[in-house]
Amino acid sequence: MTKLHVFLLALCWTGTAARLAKSSNLRSQGGKKVKLDQPCVAVLAIMDHEPSSPLREETDLYCETPDGKTYQVIVSSDWIQEKRKRKELFSGRTTLTFSKNVFIDEATQTIDLADVPPGLVNRPNDDPNRKLRATTGNLSVLAVRVLTNDDQSLGLNEADLELNVFSPTNTNLKTQMSDCSLGQLEFQKPPSRTGATVSTESGVVTVSVDRTSADGHASIRNAAIDALNAEFGVGSPYLLADHIMFCLPEASMSMIAYGYLDYWLTAYRSQWCLSLSAQMHELGHNLNLEHANDFNYLSSSNANTQYDDKVGTMGSSYTNYDIPKRCFNPAKSWQLGWYTLKQDTYTPTCGAVTKMVGSIVDYNNDLVDTVLLQVLQPTDGDVHYYMNYNARTGFNEGTQEAANRLVINKQGGNGQDVAFSQLEAILDVNQEFVIQDFDGITGDTLKIRYDSRSGRVVTLTLEWIPSDAGKCSASTPTLNPTPPPTPPPTWPPTPNPTPNPTPLPTLAPVVTPTLPPTLPPTLPPTFPPTSPPTPEPVVTPTLPPTPSPTMNPTPPPTLPPTAPPTSPPTPPPIVTPSLPPTPSPTMNPIPPPTLPPTALPTTTPTPPPTPQPVVNPTLPPTPLPTPPPTATKTFVYAGRGYCTDVNGQMYDVGEARNIRSISACEALCKKSVVGADDSDLRGFSYRGKNNRCECNYDNGSPIVTACSGAYFHTCDSFGSGSGPVAGSTNTNHWECYAYN
Repeated sequence: MTKLHVFLLALCWTGTAARLAKSSNLRSQGGKKVKLDQPCVAVLAIMDHEPSSPLREETDLYCETPDGKTYQVIVSSDWIQEKRKRKELFSGRTTLTFSKNVFIDEATQTIDLADVPPGLVNRPNDDPNRKLRATTGNLSVLAVRVLTNDDQSLGLNEADLELNVFSPTNTNLKTQMSDCSLGQLEFQKPPSRTGATVSTESGVVTVSVDRTSADGHASIRNAAIDALNAEFGVGSPYLLADHIMFCLPEASMSMIAYGYLDYWLTAYRSQWCLSLSAQMHELGHNLNLEHANDFNYLSSSNANTQYDDKVGTMGSSYTNYDIPKRCFNPAKSWQLGWYTLKQDTYTPTCGAVTKMVGSIVDYNNDLVDTVLLQVLQPTDGDVHYYMNYNARTGFNEGTQEAANRLVINKQGGNGQDVAFSQLEAILDVNQEFVIQDFDGITGDTLKIRYDSRSGRVVTLTLEWIPSDAGKCSASTPTLNPTPPPTPPPTWPPTPNPTPNPTPLPTLAPVVTPTLPPTLPPTLPPTFPPTSPPTPEPVVTPTLPPTPSPTMNPTPPPTLPPTAPPTSPPTPPPIVTPSLPPTPSPTMNPIPPPTLPPTALPTTTPTPPPTPQPVVNPTLPPTPLPTPPPTATKTFVYAGRGYCTDVNGQMYDVGEARNIRSISACEALCKKSVVGADDSDLRGFSYRGKNNRCECNYDNGSPIVTACSGAYFHTCDSFGSGSGPVAGSTNTNHWECYAYN
């Protein structure tokens, strides 16, 4: 699992940028140290390593010069941690002061303060010089390819970057951030600016530096910053765009990527620059988000739980360019402030309290009142609990953990400032999460019980049980009058429109428009035409028609139609009952008994043709029309996106790659159930853009459990879907086909 390095960067605010920039090209200084005689402002940076990296969490201090370049400050990591814990060291707000002369070492690109740490001065939040990153609005991004003497390609070109960062038709940084923020945060190309040889018009530029990979990422990045400043005549790259993405050579860095907290710079190792999850993760650091840790990280010796919360994008990253589509866990979502109109807060109250919470994907659904719930701990500092229903659909269809479950996180920062989050619980219906020593009070307990779910809205019961029973006794009337005025105004209107209306707008819109077109056209032709023809010949034509089979049954279909029109009577039975059964009983049995008996004898020939037509057309035709409709299933287009069942749930899938057509995907899915019961094959989803085929099966299907390599590259359970396909997720680039 990836490991964390926290790097502290500093910005010198006094003196002119030109004077310091003149001495900041360390490579040209011939190994000499450069004096730094100006104060710096601290900014935090987070580094993300490969899952196999042995590195543990480490905090380092960096100093940034006014031209945007950074150098590590050598101080004790314990000192840094203590200052952060005591809230004396803040990203973008703390000024570092030095009591003696300090120098930048060109060989190590570090600043050694020996045993004398810097002084800390915090500027006010409203200081206009703070370069805090906004989480809403139109923010510009510039992607920079950095070529070195030994790496002239990086394995990616400018067109690749433009497509995977800015294309409005692709799933990428631009589109996914827009979807998750409900259009409140729009990353876009920077204003067009022409430099000496290149332009920012496409949102991507390439610079070459006189370095090799062996010089390391810091030296290469600083040289690239010099090159950008010179190319466009600016004092720092952040004057070109709100955020700068540096794509560096593969061999220049051990980590996969890093981003600065509350800042403008991110850097990526080669093709990680194209990764959707890495882009979202590192820009998340720019938006002041810390890592999302898995269960019990802070109390565990297992470092692999560190930022292993896969619910949202501040956990692990993946190499895929356009997946997984997911947003942020409940704690990070609250901090970003995108869902404020549908947030609710629970404060410990005597007696059980009912709350309802849905999913962020339903924020624009008028029947969903709350998509994020905060549980306050009034006396336990700034650490609170956050929860919501983690719906695996729409722009969150790629969540990798706790899909379609209630997720509970804990995070400090009072829901507003940077802090680690920790995954506390994943609940399903009838499950309970108990918080011991709630609010830091020994013996106090808070129970959170998942009672039921309607659509994608969960009903919870929260019950605070104080260790001091007197807090909720009759002698303290202030606690009793409080609950009545709070729940009534909130929940009477909610249960009515939520439990009943929710299934209707949620299921009805999916089921009504979907099932009518699917079942009526399918079942009517299958059952009505099949059943009627079978009983008719068996019951009615067998007993009644035997005495007078020619005069009654034969004349209607034979004499009237035979004399005037011979052909008309034949087509109707062929068209009406169905094609397979009509030809068998009509074309063979009818001609022989009709022409001979009608023309010559009416009474004598009647008995012979009657038993034969009765036996032959009755028994043989029955199996013919019946098995075909039952056994033969076809794939029918069901909509854009991934297939879902009547409850909007996605299915278990077997995924195959390099499947170059819809018909090939169909053939593969059919082949996967050859020799097995195909009743749990529900359809497939196909993505022609990268030739991916996902066969859909009922949840728990043995085919997915076996995951035969003869058919699939991988298998997964995306939801609890079962039964016929009733709709789709309306996801771009995917198409759903139902197997009916």
